Amino acid sequence: MFTTKKMNDLVMVPLFLLATVIHLTECMVYHTAFLGRNFSAPIENGIYGFLQYQDLSEKPNVVDEVNCTWTPDGTMIKASSPECRDLIPDGFQLSSTGVKVESSEEFTLHVYQTDSKGNLSDGYLAIPDEHLGTEYYVSTYCSLGGHCQIAVAGTTDSTSLQIVFPEHIPPGSVTCNGQSITTGDPVSFKLNENEVLHIESNESQVDLSGTYITSDNVIAVFIGARDGPDDACMIEQIPPVNKWGTELVVATNVLNDAGDAIKIITQSADTTIHILRYSPFTISNAGDYVELRIDWEMHSTIVATKPILVVQIMSIDIYNDTSIVKGKPAMVLVPHVEQWTDKEVKSDCFLNASDDSILTAVADSDVVPWDTNMFDITQTPINGSEYFVVKNKPKVEITERITSVGGINRTVYGYCKGRAAVLLAANWLWNNEECFRTRPMPGDGVDNDCDGKVDEDNCTKDDLFVNFHSTPNKTSGEIYSKTLIVIGASPIHFSVTTCGVAAVTFKVANDQRKLFTAHISHRMVSLLLSCPGGCPNGSHFHDRQASSPCVATKQEFEIRWSITAEDTEIEFLYENGTLNRTFEVPGVQLDFDVMIMAAFSGSANFTVDLPEKRL
Repeated sequence: MFTTKKMNDLVMVPLFLLATVIHLTECMVYHTAFLGRNFSAPIENGIYGFLQYQDLSEKPNVVDEVNCTWTPDGTMIKASSPECRDLIPDGFQLSSTGVKVESSEEFTLHVYQTDSKGNLSDGYLAIPDEHLGTEYYVSTYCSLGGHCQIAVAGTTDSTSLQIVFPEHIPPGSVTCNGQSITTGDPVSFKLNENEVLHIESNESQVDLSGTYITSDNVIAVFIGARDGPDDACMIEQIPPVNKWGTELVVATNVLNDAGDAIKIITQSADTTIHILRYSPFTISNAGDYVELRIDWEMHSTIVATKPILVVQIMSIDIYNDTSIVKGKPAMVLVPHVEQWTDKEVKSDCFLNASDDSILTAVADSDVVPWDTNMFDITQTPINGSEYFVVKNKPKVEITERITSVGGINRTVYGYCKGRAAVLLAANWLWNNEECFRTRPMPGDGVDNDCDGKVDEDNCTKDDLFVNFHSTPNKTSGEIYSKTLIVIGASPIHFSVTTCGVAAVTFKVANDQRKLFTAHISHRMVSLLLSCPGGCPNGSHFHDRQASSPCVATKQEFEIRWSITAEDTEIEFLYENGTLNRTFEVPGVQLDFDVMIMAAFSGSANFTVDLPEKRL
C-alpha cells in the first residue's frame, strides 16, 4: 500500500531527521462531547464540565445547541448555566449534546467532565476534526462496577452511521427505545453536526468493548463509564483505526500501589502481541480484546505485529485493598511511539505536593524536561528497552500551568488531584498502513502488495513499477513523500532522476533506530546506516564529479539485504550496477519493511520495480 504525505522533514541522516506531516487549514475545529452520569444528586457548584485550551492569543469560539453559558476563567471555559445540563446525555439517546470548539489558530484542547457534585472527574485530550476518521473499534472498562458508555459525535449533517455490537453483550443489557439492541449485525443511525449518539449499558459491568463503528463522514468517538468505584466517572476520546500503532509504552501511575489495568483491542485478525515480562500471545479476531494488570512500577513496552489500541485504567482496587489505592479511577489513552511529540507541552492542573497529583513522561532519552525546583524527579529506565519513565511529583504548591521544554520526543500524561488522567499532547499526523503485504501465490485473489488491486495474476507492463514525483512546496516548505511496504521484497531495483537532492530510506517500522538512507543528487551518492548501539563503518560517500549545469539523467540503484543467524548484510549497487558498497552488521537483524521516497530540493522522479510481480 502506498501513502502520500506532506512532510517538513524525513529520515535523512545527518542532514534531515524523521518528522511529521504538516496539514494546512484555515481553521482548527474540534467536535467534542460529554458522557452521561448519575443525576440523582443536584450539581452543587453548577459546573457541568469545562474546556481547557492552550496556545491561543484569544479564547476559541464554542458552539452548542442547548444555549449553554460558557464562562471564561483564564484559559479555562466553564459550562456554568442551568441550560448546560442538557449537554449531559442520559442513557441510550440521540440528541444535540455535542460541543464544537474552533479557532483560526492551531491549539490544543482538553475536555473535562465533572461528577454528580460538579467536581473534576476525568478528562481527555481532544482530537482535531482533521485527524478523525470513519472506522472505529471501541474499548470500554467497567469490570469493577459501573455502566460502560460510548458516545459518537457528528461533524457533518446527514452522516450515516452503522454500529455492530459484539455478540458477548447479554440480551437486554443495552436497549434503545425499550428494545434490546441487535448484536452481530449492523444497526443504522443518522447524525447531524453536534448531534451525539450516546450508548450506555442498562446493567453494571456490561463491557461494550469490540463494538465496531463505521460512517460515511468523519465522526468523533468517546468511551468511558459512570458510577464506577467511589462514584467515579471515566471518559476518553479514541482515534480511528488508521491512527493506531504497533509499539507503545505503558508507564504506571506510581501513586497507586495496586498497579494499573490496560485494555488492548485489535483491528486485524491474528495479531501477536509482545509485552515486557509477559509471554507473547495472539488475539485471533478483529475487535477482540484482552485486559491485563500492570503491577506498580512495572513499566512495560508493548509491540504488536499489527496496529492495536491501548487504554490505561488507573487508581482501581485490583486487590480488594483500598489502603493501597489513591484517588478515583481514571482512564487515559496510551499513544504509540509515532504519536509522541517533541513540542512544548503544558499541564492544566494546579498541582500541590499533598493532593495526589503527578506528571509522568516516557521518553527515549534520560533528559529532564521539568523544573527541578518545583518537582521531585525520578528517572527510571525500562529494562530491556531504550526508554525512560520520568516521574514528576510536585514538592511545592504550584499555582501556574507548568510547561515542559520541547525538543525531547516523549509522551506525557497528568494525573490531577487524584481524579483525572489526561494525555497532555500527541502527534496525530501519522497514519498506519491499513493493508499488510503478503507473498503472492498464483490465483490467491489477494491484494498482496497493498496497492488496492487484486492484480498479481493478470498484471500488465504498467503494473510492474511504481512511479512517484516529488517537488517541495517553495512557499510552505512542505516535503511530499511516498511510503512503500517492502516486507520480504529484497532485492529492490529503483531509479532516481533529479537535479536536486532526493532521499530514499529503508527502515524497520517498529524500531526507528534501524534504518538505511541513500542521499542522491546528480553530483553525489551518500549512504548512511543506523542501528542500535551504532553500526561499524556505517557511512559511505561517493562523489560522482558530475558536470555543471545539471542534466537530469536516470540513475539506477539496487539494494539487497539478507539475515544470517543474528547478522545482517546490506549490499547497495549504484552507477548502473558498476559500483557497490556492502555493510556488515554483526549481532543485529535489519529486516526492512518500509521504503520512503522524497525530494528535499528541486524535484525528483522515482521508479520502483516490484519484484513479486515478476514471479
